[in-house]
Order: sequence, then structure tokens, then C-alpha cells
Amino acid sequence: MFLTDFSHEMKLVTLDDIGKLILREDNGGYLSPESKFTSIREAVGQTLAHDLPWLAPKVPQVLIDHWMNNFPTATVQMPGALGMLRSTCRAAVASRNLPGT
Repeated sequence: MFLTDFSHEMKLVTLDDIGKLILREDNGGYLSPESKFTSIREAVGQTLAHDLPWLAPKVPQVLIDHWMNNFPTATVQMPGALGMLRSTCRAAVASRNLPGT
């Protein structure tokens, strides 16, 4: 979606190029302790604005807004997530049945 929405404003760039930048800043869903940013969305927006070959400078907030408006509909389940949630729920139910809890 990002490439479709912004490709006309950039020199040639691939989805892989964009993905690598996002994954680097996303850091598996955790802001790197060394990051100079206060949130992942800020880090991603700033990085995309700075590191992609824009035809004209891009304001990071435009990219952050795009990310926030579209990210929830573009997420995919990580492998093993459903099993982990089921295990967590079973553990929570089991712990409620322990004496003294």
C-alpha cells in the first residue's frame, strides 16, 4: 500500500527496499534502546522520510500519518502467535485454580 500511494513521489524503489527500512526500525515490535526516537512510528516515519529516494523532501509526519491510518489493516499474524495465545490462556485458567490464588 505504501509503495502504491507514494511511488510517484520517489525515484525507483522496490518493496524490498522499503521493507528493509521498516523492519530495521520496527525491530520486531520493540523500539531499539539506542533509538533517538520515542516511538516505533516516529522512527519509521523519520527513516522513510530520510532514507528513501524522494523526488522532493518528505515531511515525516505525512508518512507517520499514513502508517497509522493503514497499519492496522495491513498486519499479518506472526507464525506461532495463535498457539502462544492459546497456551497463555490455558496457563491463566490453570493458575486461577491453584490454592492461594
